[in-house]
Amino acid sequence: MTYTDFIKKPISNKIVMCEIDEGVSFNNEFWIKEEPGIWKTTYAWTERTTDFSYGFGAWGYFAYGDGGTGVLPASERRPSIRIESLLIDGEQYTKAETLADCRAIDKSFYFDIATQVLYINPEDDKDPRYDFSSTVLGIVKGYASEEGYYDGVFFEGRLQSIPSITNTKDPLYFGLISFDGGSVTLENLDGHFDTLQEEDVYGQRVRIKFGSRDIDFSDYETIYSGFFESFVLTENNCTINIREPRKNISRSVNTNLFNLTDYPLLDDGNDGEIIPLGYGEINKQPAICTNETDEFTPTYSFKICDTSKHTIQSIDKVFVEGKSVSFSDINLAEATFNLSNSVYEPGQDVTVSYTGYDISNPLDVIVDLLETYTDIVYTATDFNQTEWEYAKALVPDINLSIIESTKIIDIIGEISSTVQGVFIFQGDGKITFRLREPDRASSATLTTQDYLLPPSQTNPSEEFTSRIRVGYKRAWSNNKNRWYTDESREQELFEKFRLRRTREFPTLLVNEADAITFAADLYDQFGGIFPTFRLTTKTQFLSLQLEDNIDAEVYILPDGLYGKIKLEVIGIETDFNTNQMIITGRFLSYIDSPTGAKLIRLKAPQMD
Repeated sequence: MTYTDFIKKPISNKIVMCEIDEGVSFNNEFWIKEEPGIWKTTYAWTERTTDFSYGFGAWGYFAYGDGGTGVLPASERRPSIRIESLLIDGEQYTKAETLADCRAIDKSFYFDIATQVLYINPEDDKDPRYDFSSTVLGIVKGYASEEGYYDGVFFEGRLQSIPSITNTKDPLYFGLISFDGGSVTLENLDGHFDTLQEEDVYGQRVRIKFGSRDIDFSDYETIYSGFFESFVLTENNCTINIREPRKNISRSVNTNLFNLTDYPLLDDGNDGEIIPLGYGEINKQPAICTNETDEFTPTYSFKICDTSKHTIQSIDKVFVEGKSVSFSDINLAEATFNLSNSVYEPGQDVTVSYTGYDISNPLDVIVDLLETYTDIVYTATDFNQTEWEYAKALVPDINLSIIESTKIIDIIGEISSTVQGVFIFQGDGKITFRLREPDRASSATLTTQDYLLPPSQTNPSEEFTSRIRVGYKRAWSNNKNRWYTDESREQELFEKFRLRRTREFPTLLVNEADAITFAADLYDQFGGIFPTFRLTTKTQFLSLQLEDNIDAEVYILPDGLYGKIKLEVIGIETDFNTNQMIITGRFLSYIDSPTGAKLIRLKAPQMD
């Protein structure tokens, strides 16, 4: 049976499990070279275990007589562990799905569970026996609602409850969305977790999986992935609190700084200021003079952008106290230019319009920030690349200047709002990006037979907008935008709803044409009062995601038949303790004529 077949069954043996990666220090002497750039080591285990070595640096756990030496026959081996993470000298390596992927991705690892072989690609052909000071393996400890072996690894039947997994977005805003979890409760009657504080689990990965013994373990769905944050012990239980993935991008962008060591003639007031990052076409960004205290210089030098990773494309205009002036000695590799002392005096405000890094697609900007300032890499391990590339092809260019310490999570939020999309950590921990597409084909149809309760409907008026202002081409020196105002439907909407409401949407858009498109899209979403429905059902629809479209029977038509509407999914809450989910959908369009229709009020049949 496939996972798809299993999840559609109203009655089935559903299993929930929790995996915790426990950090285990590794002796680097046991690496052997597999091929240029790839190193490996070997693991295996049986019920009786002793350490052993069988030459060439390979090692493992085998039962082999009393001496603990030699090689256990392959027919007697069975996989004992699974390695899901790897930390080398404090740096998280990327998990590759295949050995070929490991070869292609620097600082990655691949674990072959069938042979218990761990492969690594340490970059620059480093020798892990001598070049690494610390290697920590993330070895899975498993707990399940039903005890047993899964993929050769034993899961203890200690799982008592897991959190409801909630994934929602505010209809008024776009930005960052993540699966919000909570805590996992495990049985501790025998004191199994009493020494947990002595184990390397803090900050390690925690995964919650969902499946059945009727399907292959490889087909189990990872429904939540986070990080071990803390735990609470009671007489009977151990409760593990999980840190959600987006906290790992809550750090600030760590750019290079102006300092008196590199720039001894810098004004003291600029010591410690960040050297800006500039993506795309930047309008009037502040420029800092690097020799401002030199009283006798004929020219003053200015640096406008950090070029340690990318060069800029051009310097177009320079302004002193708001007036355009001549400039010279452009150095794009260093992002510098000079002003003569005839046009600039120390202390005056200088701004510059320039074309920064050749990275202006919003999703490329996000990837660059993540790869530069976090351990996230644009690979199939960390990203849903199919959805990411699809969205990337549809979004307009942006400009972004980072001139002060800013959290990555906030930058991604502003980028996402600009292109009316959502940045999502999926349940399996992969990152994706989804756009609202009302015309997208529906992913599922919910009928009255699927509901545990009749649908409920709300009609929120706070989303209503009659006049839209879109900011674009921001001046970074004073954070002011040019504005496009769309009031083409204001009178029509006022006559219908007796309400006027203007909303402003500052963006990172560059062109007025993109601002016009942005405003038209917002009118379609908020130029009216659109109902929102809550649909309570079982887990047959677990594959649904935010920004999917669905068809749902929510009305009874005058002829007694059920009428369907099309909804945009804006919220999913799943309780795996009861195997129920609540889907929140926002109205997109009628599929059947609504004339004379009434909301379904009869209780729908429940499924066991």
